[in-house]
Amino acid sequence: MVQEFGTRPAGIVPLQKLYPMAKLDGLLKLRGSVGGLTFVRGEHGETYVKEKSGPRPCRLKDGEDFANSRRAAAEFKTSGKATRTFRYAMDRLLAGVEGRSLTGRINAWLLRAIQSDAVNEWGYRRVEAGDLTVLEGFEFNESLPLEELLPLNLRDRVPAGRDEARISVPGFRLRRADKNVPKLATHFRMVSAMIFVDFDKHTYSRAVRVGPMTAIGRKSGADFDFDHGIVPKPGELSFWLLGVEFVRQEGDKPVVVRGGAVRCMRVWGA
Repeated sequence: MVQEFGTRPAGIVPLQKLYPMAKLDGLLKLRGSVGGLTFVRGEHGETYVKEKSGPRPCRLKDGEDFANSRRAAAEFKTSGKATRTFRYAMDRLLAGVEGRSLTGRINAWLLRAIQSDAVNEWGYRRVEAGDLTVLEGFEFNESLPLEELLPLNLRDRVPAGRDEARISVPGFRLRRADKNVPKLATHFRMVSAMIFVDFDKHTYSRAVRVGPMTAIGRKSGADFDFDHGIVPKPGELSFWLLGVEFVRQEGDKPVVVRGGAVRCMRVWGA
């Protein structure tokens, strides 16, 4: 087909005819989107502005082509609620490991358990129905694994029966010059906690064991021996957390210093 110079091929409609747009006059040459507006370059170099397009709310809510998005969003919402409940359950244990990315990391951690649920359908999966082993070994301080502070192999030191978990840690020394010791810390102590969480009811309880305070720089501290009952109620999960807290002494009051280590050792279901 021979086409005259400057004419438009048959069947092609100008962009501004397809989408009602306002023409932008001025020195600014914008492309892309700003807020709810999209800037589009015309065929002769002019700039048009239109409202950003997107799917209608009814399609997002009921459309079959958005079903997977709704399922993914539902499980992300479930993990968000579970994260909030778990942070409340940790309470004081957060003081030594709190960081800018911790909430997002806990969310991703619990979401892995939700996604491993092989019982419920996608969109209705739950933490407690997932593979609980994917939750074990999680480090709440991503820059300091627990074994970098403890002089022992944790896997060989964590016996657990049906109703009780125990650990025995020989006394050890932390020097002021150690790279893992926060500058503000004057003492350290072992902490072991059993946290019971019902993610459906958003309820929790905890039992915390705290070891003796040990001054940083001494030859060695006291031995630490912990035991916990691990039997959760129906619908609950029990999380065993073990860590080292750094503390500065303000008179007679110990204040936890950020920079400690906490690990999720084991997780049990009812």
